[in-house]
Amino acid sequence: MEDTGLQPNGVTITALVDGLSKEGCVEEARKVIDRVSRGSEHHNKFYGLLVVSLCQIGKTKEAEKIFKMVIASGMKPNDLVSSIIIKAIFLEDRVLDGFGLFDSLEKSGHFPAIDSDIMLAGLCEKSHLVEAAKLATLIVERRIQLKSPWLREEFS
Repeated sequence: MEDTGLQPNGVTITALVDGLSKEGCVEEARKVIDRVSRGSEHHNKFYGLLVVSLCQIGKTKEAEKIFKMVIASGMKPNDLVSSIIIKAIFLEDRVLDGFGLFDSLEKSGHFPAIDSDIMLAGLCEKSHLVEAAKLATLIVERRIQLKSPWLREEFS
């Protein structure tokens, strides 16, 4: 594309990053992102897309590594991407890893819109009661309403 003098737009980059990541070509996807969006306001968005795409194909550990790299580079994580990666980690039964990522985001001033009920249930189920208590305290302090299906059924 660049050889013809054309600059790729957001749709083109999105399709490339999504396709490359789903084919397992993560390094190529990162090169595309860095080449066409470094320094732009969309750089973080394309890395978020890469993280989400990797979660969708079950490569959560790789997505987590990239997500942490994005945070370490000083980019502000997108709430939706944060929620997706934390939920994916929890669903892999790595509840302490998921809580650790959530906790580090919360300490840095980012409070991702997560499924608090999934996190709380996972921590309690695995007997990580200190972490569950910390999360429960945050839920109460921030007045987050739990959306568990069993609560809706009982009280509707």
